[in-house]
Amino acid sequence: MDFASRQAASDHHQQPQSESSATSSSSSASHPHALEEQEYLARYMVVKHSWRGRYKRILCISNFTIITLDPSTLSVTNSYDVANDYEGATPIIGRDENSQEFNISVRTDGRGKFKAIKLSSKFRASILTELHRIRWNRIGPVAEFPVLHLRRRTLEWVLFKLKVTYIGV
Repeated sequence: MDFASRQAASDHHQQPQSESSATSSSSSASHPHALEEQEYLARYMVVKHSWRGRYKRILCISNFTIITLDPSTLSVTNSYDVANDYEGATPIIGRDENSQEFNISVRTDGRGKFKAIKLSSKFRASILTELHRIRWNRIGPVAEFPVLHLRRRTLEWVLFKLKVTYIGV
């Protein structure tokens, strides 16, 4: 099971969907936080690196949660809410260009500091792309400011609103 899957988890008894239809249908879930009805944008086989050792895991990514599963039992080993417990993901630059390691910055207790979880996969680029997509999808405008703009040709002042979005680094 060393592959990347973009099929929704709730489609076990249906025919597989194409990439574009699986991605677009994920936002139509009626109860997105229920594990039984969870629709994943993607699932990847990864290796989790911890002080205890290295463990194979299935990394499941949705617009609402990031979940790791034990591949032998399919039980949930970790679950992170994207809106509150996920900060971002970064590649770990290795000595060669074939490095497969990356960090996911998450909060385990819901209110403490974010900490990096080290993972590796041959699908690192695809995983980081999906993780960045869900991060940018949750960021909205922080504030709106009224701005006056002078039209040079008509010499009129036009009022419009400037939306400011926090990107975070």
